[in-house]
Amino acid sequence: MASIDHVVPLKKGGSDEIDNYVTACWECNLKFREKSFEERKPKPLPINKMAAKLNWDGFSSLYIKLNKNKDEWIKLLESDRQNE
Repeated sequence: MASIDHVVPLKKGGSDEIDNYVTACWECNLKFREKSFEERKPKPLPINKMAAKLNWDGFSSLYIKLNKNKDEWIKLLESDRQNE
C-alpha cells in the first residue's frame, strides 16, 4: 500500500510542504520513520520518463477517489489534472 512520506522528517527540520513529500510503500515509511539520509534512509528516485508515458500518477488518483474531504491535497491534485 502506498503512503505519503516526508523526504526530510519533521523532527529533522523538514516541512509540511508539498516539496517535502514523496510516495512510499507503507512498510518503508514505517521502517525509516524519522531517519535522515545520513541514517541510511533511501533518497527518493527522480520521476522517470517511463512513468509519464505509462500515465503513472503515484496513486494520486486513488487519493482523490478515497478521500471524502475536499482538503488542500484534493484541491491541488484536481487543479493539476485540469492543467494537463
